[in-house]
Amino acid sequence: MKGPHRVSECRHGLDEILCDICTPPTLAVPARSTRTGRVPGSSVRSADLIAQSKRVAAEAKAARTGATVRSTTTGRVSGTRSRSVAPAAVVRSTLNLTEQRVFHITHVDNLPGIIAAGALLADTAGAKPVVDISSADTREVRRETTVVHSGEGNDPVVADYVPFYATPDSLAWLGLRVGAVDPRLSAVARTSSPTDFVVLVSTVGTLDRDSIVVTDADAGDSGATFSESPDDAERRLRRMIEQSIDAANSEDPVLIHDLTVRSAEVLVHGSVPFESITLIGVGNSRARDAVRAALDGVAHAPKVSVYPPWFAKN
Repeated sequence: MKGPHRVSECRHGLDEILCDICTPPTLAVPARSTRTGRVPGSSVRSADLIAQSKRVAAEAKAARTGATVRSTTTGRVSGTRSRSVAPAAVVRSTLNLTEQRVFHITHVDNLPGIIAAGALLADTAGAKPVVDISSADTREVRRETTVVHSGEGNDPVVADYVPFYATPDSLAWLGLRVGAVDPRLSAVARTSSPTDFVVLVSTVGTLDRDSIVVTDADAGDSGATFSESPDDAERRLRRMIEQSIDAANSEDPVLIHDLTVRSAEVLVHGSVPFESITLIGVGNSRARDAVRAALDGVAHAPKVSVYPPWFAKN
């Protein structure tokens, strides 16, 4: 799934289609649903999470999932200013999966160690975070949950993989931002400010195709299923993104809140070279300065962008 990533950047350092400030979408306004949703993986029913989903519903169709799509009706990039929006079926058919962005959340204090290692490391590959976002129970579950069942023993487990999300509005990250009580998270993570974290961004096309596994839920959940081949991983990811495009077209906040892509994970076996990180998103200028200081003198220095929507609590 290798491929170039050539999309023009806005003044915030993001792809133009990804920045809701520079390129707000033009969407039709259907009747809104009044149903309420529940946070998967948590016993918390949070009004803040529903409010966040409503905000997501009003934003760019594919941009909020990191997808790069073009409208064959207008010739413009979907999510940019235009007088008309292509039907969902047309937008879906032009989805470029190699440019689909994936997002790894970590505490800013972990960045120097990642840079020193030259890679994001899986738990079992020697990752030693200064600030562990995951609770001890979550770590243990992931070390025991098998990804592939070969029947021959020594099957890989979730802890053998580096986790990414397929959207910056994943429910786990959103729950952390709004302070939801989530047993998957460590106490220090739950008490940290959203701006204490950074979002490391890569693209599907820069990752090792044969190392990718896509889930349909949190990889530690007992009901989660895993892709069984590179082709299956691509099919799953494409299907989830297409569903998210359809939901965004509907502007139904409940459909968007409950999207599979918001609970899913993109797992990469072993490690991800730091050179594969194309962008580091931060919540404010203080975090930007800290990241730039960590990158000083480093051969590969990704662009650092202050993008508050990724860190918003509502």
